[in-house]
Amino acid sequence: MAIALFGLYLFVFAFWLYRWGSKSLSNLSKYLVLVGFLLRVAVGVFMAYYTENLEGNDSWKLFNASKEEVNCLIHHPGSFISDGILDNNGYSGNPFTSFFFRNSNNFYFNDLKDNIIVKFNAILNVFSGGNYYVNILIANFLVMWCLLALVKVFRYNLKPDSQWTIIGTFLLYLPLILWTSNIQKDMLCLMLLSVFLYCYSFLGDRYGYKRLLFWMYMFFSVLVLVLIKNYMAIILVGCTVMVRVANPNSTHFTKRFFIAFGLVFVFFMISSFFPNSINFPLLLARKQNGFYDIAGAQPIPSIPLTGNILSYIQNLPNAIFNCFFFPISKNLFVERIGWIGFAIFFLFLALTVLAIKYPRKSGLWSNAFFLMMFSFCLLNYLLIGESVAYYGALQRYRAIPEAIFCILILQLIDFKKINDLYISKKNI
Repeated sequence: MAIALFGLYLFVFAFWLYRWGSKSLSNLSKYLVLVGFLLRVAVGVFMAYYTENLEGNDSWKLFNASKEEVNCLIHHPGSFISDGILDNNGYSGNPFTSFFFRNSNNFYFNDLKDNIIVKFNAILNVFSGGNYYVNILIANFLVMWCLLALVKVFRYNLKPDSQWTIIGTFLLYLPLILWTSNIQKDMLCLMLLSVFLYCYSFLGDRYGYKRLLFWMYMFFSVLVLVLIKNYMAIILVGCTVMVRVANPNSTHFTKRFFIAFGLVFVFFMISSFFPNSINFPLLLARKQNGFYDIAGAQPIPSIPLTGNILSYIQNLPNAIFNCFFFPISKNLFVERIGWIGFAIFFLFLALTVLAIKYPRKSGLWSNAFFLMMFSFCLLNYLLIGESVAYYGALQRYRAIPEAIFCILILQLIDFKKINDLYISKKNI
């Protein structure tokens, strides 16, 4: 029965995407959407099969917990929303006190992240008959629409010379597919990010109640993102505020933006004198300590952080090498996950060389959206590099900003010039 349902959904979703692509995209793009969807489903199913009996994997544990929620969803939808989300989930005191960057197992918000995924799985169970593989298929169909929304957003804001640089990266970039094709926090983060960026980009075109709805969607997406990955939500909101403060309509926008960007680091350092609940260096150090407590595989070079800014400065070379380049660790050269990281490093190195050798004159460094997303990626990279102590986690945390970073670098390359050089050499 589950196989038949999976096949039926797969046919309906693939046909739906193909028909939509036939009306909205070019001939090649509609096939790209279809290939991207099938690839996502294949990777998601493979990862689910591979991790089904893997000790310590959360995906199946959270799915099994979701089966108990289906009856509550159908018969008591109010309790479904409140239980484990709006209540204190059995914890005493105020759960909203100082929850940022906490990583221990006994905190309310750490459990709340899992509860949100359990609830999401429970909703999918209604349509899948409680089969995890069908859940993955449905979830990736939803993710495809989120990715297509991101394609529209980036095309609208960046005006690319080559449309393939955006749609191709979002749909076929393998690290993004690998880490967001299974029902985990990263998949939900990608969906929430797409909702926020879509509403932010097209808010000005909406009036009346539609404008109010867009504001509500933005608020909801940030709120849930805070609960799942608070650092990503903080950075996203911070970058949005920097753009608004710098005023994109000003002739000095770029200068103002980079001044605001520098003030972010000043605020981070000054916050070390704040109370512990808003002492960001201390909170980030706790997050790193949480990674040490987990004791994952493939450890990477890092220095234990404290609330002291000097510890961050000392660890900065490791953070840059770990996230922007490749961790200096012998073990990773013989691990498959290390090969993936090495391939990503050489890809970005090649793209950077092309961007320097064949720069595109497009005024991107004065483009508000480009600077907003560039700072979003850069701050995510620095935070991940400073706090994450294991390479598998680093690759997973980096997947979403990495795909966006790839798109931004591709926009800096003059592909028309490269194509003209190729044609001229071919004709010689």
